[in-house]
Order: sequence, then C-alpha cells, then structure tokens
Amino acid sequence: MKIISSLIVLVTTLGCNERKEMAVIDLPKYKINIEINKNVETIGIILILSNHGKRIIEVNDENKNYCARSFREKFIEFEEHPTVKLVNSLAEEGLFGLYEPYFGLNYTLLPNFQKKNEIEVDSVENHTKEELDSIYNHLAQSIQKFYIDAKLESFFDNNRELYQKVVKEVQSTMISPYIIDSMAYFYNINDVENVKFNITPSLVMLEGWGFGHTVQIKETISFYQLLSHYGGSQEDLFNPLLKKTSLGFDNVSVNLEFTIHEFGHSFVDFLRDKPSNIDLINQVKFLNFENLQKKVENYGYGDTWAQCFEEHLVRASEIIMFEKLGKKDLIKEKIETEIEVYGFVYLPVFVKELKQYNENRKQYPSLEDYLPTLIDRLSKIDTTQYLF
Repeated sequence: MKIISSLIVLVTTLGCNERKEMAVIDLPKYKINIEINKNVETIGIILILSNHGKRIIEVNDENKNYCARSFREKFIEFEEHPTVKLVNSLAEEGLFGLYEPYFGLNYTLLPNFQKKNEIEVDSVENHTKEELDSIYNHLAQSIQKFYIDAKLESFFDNNRELYQKVVKEVQSTMISPYIIDSMAYFYNINDVENVKFNITPSLVMLEGWGFGHTVQIKETISFYQLLSHYGGSQEDLFNPLLKKTSLGFDNVSVNLEFTIHEFGHSFVDFLRDKPSNIDLINQVKFLNFENLQKKVENYGYGDTWAQCFEEHLVRASEIIMFEKLGKKDLIKEKIETEIEVYGFVYLPVFVKELKQYNENRKQYPSLEDYLPTLIDRLSKIDTTQYLF
C-alpha cells in the first residue's frame, strides 16, 4: 500500500493556495509502503507464548502491552506447542528470542514460507555456521507447522478489519513525506529503482518496541521498520462489539521517532557486515567502560562496544533529522533522556561529528567514508569526564 501520493496532493494544494507562482513542486523520490506481514505476526504470537514473552508480560504494569496480552490469552492453548518449546530451547542458547520477530521477513508469506534470501549466519560458541543453518531451517519448518495448527490463515482473514485499522492509523501519522529522502541522502542511498522502504506495524509486538531490518534479493534492497503500538484503548482487542477509539498506532511524534531510528539501524548495516569496520570501531572500545556497558545492556542494546557505537550513531543521526524537520524543541529533551536514562554519554560528540560529516559531503560521500575520521576523534576522548 502506497500512501505518499495522498500526502503529495495535500502539499501541492497548500502550496498553490499560498503561493500561486509556485508551478512546480519536487516530489519525494522514495515512497513508503505500509503493510501487515503475516510472518511477523505469526512469529510474534509464538514469541509472546514463549517463556520470555510470558515473563515480560508478567513483570510489566497491567496497563502495558494490552495487545500482546490479548494475543497470549487468545492462543494460550498453544503454549505447549512444539514450535513454542523449540523457541524456548533456542532462547536458552541465545539463538532466537523476542528481539527477532523480523526473522520472517527473510521468507515468502506463510503458509509457503520459503527462504527469499541468504540469511547471514556467523558461527557462535558451540555451533558452526552449518549447524546454525540447519537449526534455522528446522525453525522455519516448525513455524509453518504452528501457522497451520493454530489456524492462523482463518485468524488473519477474520481480523482483516482490525489490521486495516492499524494501517490507517499509521497512515494518519505520515506527515513528513520528504523525511525518507533526507535520510537516504544522509546515509548515501541513491538507487531509487531498487530500494524499497517498508513500515510493518505489528499488533502482537510488545508495546513501544521497534526493529530495523534489511532484505536484499538480487539487485533489490528492502528496508523494513517494524512498529509496535504505543498506548491504545485497552479494550478487548478481539471483541467485535467494542468500538475502539485507538489501537495505539496513531501517535505522530512516536511514529516519526521510530521511523527515523529503526530505518537508521537498517541503513548502517555496513557496520555489521564488514569485519574491517568492526576492527576500526573496536580501536576505541576503551570508551565502553564497565558502568556504561552495564547500563546500555540492561536496556537491551547489547553488551559489545560495536553495538553501543551503532546505537550512538543512530541516535545522533536522529538529532540531525530532527533539526531538518524543525523539531528543535525536542532535541534538548531527547539528548538529556538518551544520556541520563539510557547511558549514551557520547551522544553530543557523535552529533558534532555527524554535522561535520554532513557539511563536507564532497570529501565524505558516505558515513563509511567518514568512519576513520570519526574513530580518530573518538580516540581523543578522556573517559574520566563521563564516568558514573
């Protein structure tokens, strides 16, 4: 579903009313597809039935995660399904868990569920790459079985209107049609024909969670932003007699921040894909002092300096985008929150450096080109200023 066209009409109409001499208005290069993905929802249901999903729901306030709670109650009879048990065992080994609902984006839509692209799998402790390939192939087959056993094809058909409302709510928040163009320029993405941008809202995903993911099939690269609800009506999600005022996908500022943040993670895949970049980043891993590492890890942002570095980079990029959107009133509060709450203490340094990068694009066409300069600047940081 493509929604940018309606936004373009609105922008054009306003422009003509206010300044009739403006005969030509540049249209956004990139469009955003907003669509529900059955694979993401199916895996989300499995994950919310898992031991980890159960623990998260139990420890959270009862007014939080109303969607996930509704799904868990509806499908509780499948809590002991072999697929859920398999996910529990993989989670214990650190091989699969709540942070990976995007796994299904690498496959054709259920019930077919055939691998669309090669999934990058690195060897981990106690498992070779070949063993991991076998594990994930088995998981894919098991997900197919869950989809059939839980009669999810009928479930999605019967709840079509509910999911249509989700899409409409997300559509209503898309007020900045040029933001993707700005991000594409910032991250040096130039291939209009072969690059796709997708927002994939998920009802079952835990409240306030989001993920970025990239799928490449031949020449086509698809960037995904997985979006969960934020708040909502708190009514029984599946009771057709109740008229819901909001499902929690219509918060403009939250969705904008998630769009910038999660697409940002997708765009910096070069950090994870190239060992030479990781080696370069690890030259300044002394910055990841113990308390910083613990704080960042506690919020689920990983325990390595490379992960912490990427989170700093993406958040600094958000600040640059907010400035482009004229959201200066949000910037100070956001920087303070990122530092004081989440522990991203080097954020002001990253913002300063990314501004330098953005102002010197002829010299540094891409962030990867600027990476050695950024690392050099970071190497001069005195960590004693940041210890807590």
